[in-house]
Amino acid sequence: MFTGESGAVDHVIKKDKADLFPLRATEKGFTSASGGSIRNYGGRLLTWRTENKEGLKMSVQVTDAHNNVVSFPKMVEEGNDIMLSKKKG
Repeated sequence: MFTGESGAVDHVIKKDKADLFPLRATEKGFTSASGGSIRNYGGRLLTWRTENKEGLKMSVQVTDAHNNVVSFPKMVEEGNDIMLSKKKG
């Protein structure tokens, strides 16, 4: 599960949740919202299929963050649309 965040600059996933995907070296470092540094172990490419058989890919950074986070700005930059609504469907 991911938490959507409008202030995040990248998608991140906790290290203990990233064992199923190969790790790629990365130079990125992160700073938490409180100003502390967050260790980055590298990047992973997550791939999966929806119920409609559509293939999805998302590049994430593996970190010591407390939560898995999806960056809303990065999602839009990658060509995705974000819709927030109280309505179902």
